[in-house]
Amino acid sequence: AEMEREKIMDRTNTGRINKALEGKVPTGKKPPYGWKWTYTENGERDRIVLDEDQAKVLQRGANEYADGDSADRIIGRFNAEGIPGPGGGKWYPGPFFRLITDPRMTGKNAKIFDRTNKRAKNHLGEIDLPDGTYPQILSEELHARILTRAAMNAAAATRRSSAPEQFLLRGGFARCKYCGNAMQGYVHRKKKGDLYYYAVPREPSATTTQRRR
Repeated sequence: AEMEREKIMDRTNTGRINKALEGKVPTGKKPPYGWKWTYTENGERDRIVLDEDQAKVLQRGANEYADGDSADRIIGRFNAEGIPGPGGGKWYPGPFFRLITDPRMTGKNAKIFDRTNKRAKNHLGEIDLPDGTYPQILSEELHARILTRAAMNAAAATRRSSAPEQFLLRGGFARCKYCGNAMQGYVHRKKKGDLYYYAVPREPSATTTQRRR
């Protein structure tokens, strides 16, 4: 029974890897905002394509951010106009910022199986997905401008920090090895001295999103 189980898992993993190499994302998760699934005649998920309406929202917001507008003002306009956010409700700065800085926005540099689950019995090696697996939403030039501005904002936030030496990575660039989410700096007050550490926030907050920006 154990041998048969291993054979089934091996065939399953081989199929997932082959699908990834063909440009098909072998996952049941909902695609990030800006993309949607296409389906086969049998009703199975096939490839990821652009969600034109969502892509236009991201392109608009990305251009405004690259031109100097803040994420707070951008998502404020989205909410005022009644544009649904990634979860179908309101927009928040953190999710918006993560979307426009996601490398998949350029249609290139997408990977799969790059987040390790420590409890998983079988780990698949990281695979580079073919360009276009996630269709391009932002140009490489625009995406580079966004990353440059984000880095400048992070550097400025560090200089304003009361303890910059403990929080040099707090601009959203420090990410958890296991879940891939951005980490936030925390202070644990102790009698023998403060303890500074990083962790993934359990729930988004205004303070968290400000630090990430």
